Amino acid sequence: MKSVANVFNAQTYYSNTDLKLYDTVVTVENTDNTDLLRSGMTCTAEIIIDQFENTVYIPKQAVLSVDGKPTVYMVKGDKLKSRTVELGLDNDSVIRIANGLTAGDILTLTPPFEGAEVMD
Repeated sequence: MKSVANVFNAQTYYSNTDLKLYDTVVTVENTDNTDLLRSGMTCTAEIIIDQFENTVYIPKQAVLSVDGKPTVYMVKGDKLKSRTVELGLDNDSVIRIANGLTAGDILTLTPPFEGAEVMD
């Protein structure tokens, strides 16, 4: 990558406040197909910050703040049991659970607790 703007493009912010685009210049090293590129082309890129093996990811809406602690509700038979979890990195749809759940745990996306707040 050659350069990334220090601030997001304000023109895109006004049309969608959830979207922040940063103007970026990328250097393409594979010179065999550069004739396919045109000036002004756009692309979608995924930037991988970190990778984790044997990790549990859950939908972000499954995590609530209960008494200021990140909490999920596990399904145990016909009952729901709350469990405090330790959060890791997240994106716009899933969040990494660093501690507190194991693969195969069944969670609900509709917890019964009225005092809970959605974590952002």
